[in-house]
Amino acid sequence: MKAGQPVSVSIGGRGASYTKSANTTLPFAIGAAFTGLVAIGTGVWWWRRPDEADEEIGEQPDAEMDFDQTINEIAHLDEAYEKGDIDEREYHESREALRKEAKALLEQKDREN
Repeated sequence: MKAGQPVSVSIGGRGASYTKSANTTLPFAIGAAFTGLVAIGTGVWWWRRPDEADEEIGEQPDAEMDFDQTINEIAHLDEAYEKGDIDEREYHESREALRKEAKALLEQKDREN
C-alpha cells in the first residue's frame, strides 16, 4: 500500500462481548429469586410465630379463663339482641343464665384466694 490510499476494513461474526452480555441476566435472576424466597420465608415465620397474647392466655387459670369466656358470651348475646337476631324472651333467659354462671365463677375464684 502506498501512502494516501484508502483502507477498508470489514468486521464479521460475533465478538467476545456478545457472549458475555447474554450471561449477565442469570446472576440477576438467581439473586432476585433468592431475595424473594427469603422474603416469603420471613413472612411465613412472622405469621406463624406465637403471640404474647397467646402466651398470657396459656398462663391464666381455668376458672379465670371460663369467666372471661362467659363475659364474652354475654357481650355476643347483647350484640345479637341489638341486631334483632334473637327474641326478647330468649335473650333475657340466656343472659340471666350466663350472669349467674359468671357470678358463680367469681365466687369460686374468691374462695380459692
